[in-house]
Order: sequence, then C-alpha cells, then structure tokens
Amino acid sequence: MRVGERATQALLVGTDLLLLFTGEIVAAPDIDRGCRTKIEVRVDGDPELLWQNWSHGLHRVTCYGDARADLRSFCRYMGIRMVDEAAPQSA
Repeated sequence: MRVGERATQALLVGTDLLLLFTGEIVAAPDIDRGCRTKIEVRVDGDPELLWQNWSHGLHRVTCYGDARADLRSFCRYMGIRMVDEAAPQSA
C-alpha cells in the first residue's frame, strides 16, 4: 500500500456495529508473519483512545481515503451504530 495515502480501516461487527478509524499510511512493512497486507497508520484523533477502544481483532477492511462521511450515511440508512475508535465517545 502506498505510504503517504489517507486510509480508512473498518470492521462490521455483527449486523449493527461498524468500528473504524482513519489516518495516514506511514509504512508498509514487508515481513512474513501475519496478514499479507500490512500497514502502519498515523491515526487521526487520539491513538491512546484507539488502543483503549480497540476490540474485535485485527482483520479490518482498508480503503484509500477518508470514507467516514460515506460510511456515516450508509450506517444511518441501515440502522448501524458507527464508532470511530480514535475519537472520544459520548455517554
């Protein structure tokens, strides 16, 4: 994957929750273990919150660009709760 590109990583959990975060790809390590495609991302928002909110494993869908607006519209239409894991969560 191209270093310097914006990216969105997302995971649909069941049928009613979409977890995501966005950021800039800062590296694409070429190592043999783990998934075939690997990236390091400078996370938009608070990286500490990302690690505190992280759940449901590592296997996420990655796309170039910031897809939050499109995903927000999709989630609203489908009745899916969307959670940006690197943003403060409202109570």
